[in-house]
Order: sequence, then C-alpha cells, then structure tokens
Amino acid sequence: MPNSSDRNKVELKLEQIPSVSPSLAETLRICPLQALLNRSRTLRQFTLGSPKAWLGTIYHEVLEKLWSNERPGLEDDEWIEHLWDSAIERVRAEAAHHPLDWRFSENEDWPGYHLTRAMVRIRAREALPRQPRSRKVSAPSAEARTAQAPVREKTLHAMNGKLKGQPDVVSGNEIWDYKSGSVVEESPDGSKRAKEAYVRQLHLYGYLVHENTGTCPSKGKLLPMQGSPVEIDLTPKSCKAEAEGAIGLLDALNAQIAKCENIDQLAFASENSCYWCNHKTHCESFWENVAEDWWEDRNSAAVSGSLSESAA
Repeated sequence: MPNSSDRNKVELKLEQIPSVSPSLAETLRICPLQALLNRSRTLRQFTLGSPKAWLGTIYHEVLEKLWSNERPGLEDDEWIEHLWDSAIERVRAEAAHHPLDWRFSENEDWPGYHLTRAMVRIRAREALPRQPRSRKVSAPSAEARTAQAPVREKTLHAMNGKLKGQPDVVSGNEIWDYKSGSVVEESPDGSKRAKEAYVRQLHLYGYLVHENTGTCPSKGKLLPMQGSPVEIDLTPKSCKAEAEGAIGLLDALNAQIAKCENIDQLAFASENSCYWCNHKTHCESFWENVAEDWWEDRNSAAVSGSLSESAA
C-alpha cells in the first residue's frame, strides 16, 4: 500500500458532478468515493488497470461503432477487424506509457484476449445483416419513429441536462445493450434473473429515449458476449421512476461534497464494493475497514507493507 501522504500530494478536488449516466448511477450506489476517484486524471498514475476490463470496453466499442458513418469502403469482415485493431492499439499504447500498466503492453497475453476477439467477430457478423447502416437522426415524425434506422453513437440528455447516456442501439421500440459478461444472477430461491444493475440501466436509457423522441421503448434487450439475450419490459412510469432515483443519487452526493472536509468520508468500504475497485491501494477507507475474511472464497488477498527497494 502506498503511504497515504502519496495520495495527498495529488490534487484531489471535491468538485460536484454535473450529470449522471446509467453506469455512473451504479457506481454511486456502490461507492460515491469510487465515482469521484474514477474522474481524477491525475490519480490514474497510481491506479493499476485491468486487461479484462479493457477487453470488455473494446468489445463494447467495436459493436457500438459497427454502423459508423465514417466507415471506409471495407467489406464487413475487414471493417470488424479494423475496428478491433484500432481499439486494441489505442488501449495498448496507453498501457505502454503508464507507470504501472506498461507490464500489460503485450495485448495477446491479456486473459481472455482470443475469446473476446472471436466473440466480437461472431456478434458483429450477427448484428450487421439485421440492421441497415445508421444515419443522422433528428426529431422524427410520429409515423416515422417505428420505421427509422437504428439510433447509435448518440448521447442523449434529460432532466435539464442532469441525466445523460448513449444507448448502444435503439431500434424501433427496443433498446439493445451489449454486455461482455453474464447478464443474469442467481436469486435467493436459486432461480436466474437479469442483473438488477443492468435492468436499472435499461430503464434509464428508456427514459432518455422517451424524453428525446417522445416515444418510450417497450423492450430492453441485454445481449451478452456468450449466452442468450434477456428481454426486459419497459414502461414510461418505470423509466421515469428510475431516472428520478438516479438524479436523487447525484443530488445526494453533491450535497455531501458541499459540506465534506475529508474525501474518505464518501467511501462505502465493504467486501463487495471494494472487490473490483481499482483504487484500493490508495484508499484509506479500504485499509481501515478491510478484514481478514474478505474474499477468502474468491482466492484473493490485499497485502500492505513498506517497499525496501525499487526494481526500476
């Protein structure tokens, strides 16, 4: 663990967050401090990245850009490979110049690299024939809304700009949300159901689409990298309720920031909230709360100590 004074040398400003997205809303539920630390560019030099997470982002990006109007004259398979190679090279180059992530600069050694690449090809080949190339979408007439080309790569705003998001695909009365991992979780009774976080995100996208087009999608589809899609019913009432909840999370955090003197007061340190967090090494709240039995069943550990010499 780095000395706590190391992080104090980094300028961490308690600045209010102007808007919330579906993914940010989930981070606020998990840990408000994590949401703030994720926004700090200067803190990234102290944060070790995750190749698994990078592959998930790249998978998502390739599928998101399939119908880009900037597509050159390439056949479908060539276009898919171009998108994959471009995204990989950008992330690999960023890792190579990072003080910690340089160890991951050989992308073919990333866990899951070849599987993700194969699944990108499969999902992209499935998707491209189903839908026409996208076009710029302005406010459509009521008659044209159900027949228009899918809306992609378009950031939508609502709630006076305090809610924003970019749905992967809006096609007719459906929202498609690509996920690189599993989209289901086990209920207390042992049955399988869609992950609650993903259901909330679909409702937020539904509200954004409704506010920007006048029509609320009736279905949300979670499309995992492996496995079958899961459909969720959407209604204007349920989407609005979720949007109001997300704004409530944002307003609560900003109110805390206005009166907070110590950034660590915003942490929700727990076994579940800290497990996937990239900021454990420099989070004082984590080290104050971590217990010996955290993550025993996940074969994981957190170790602190003093560095006697540098390998550099």
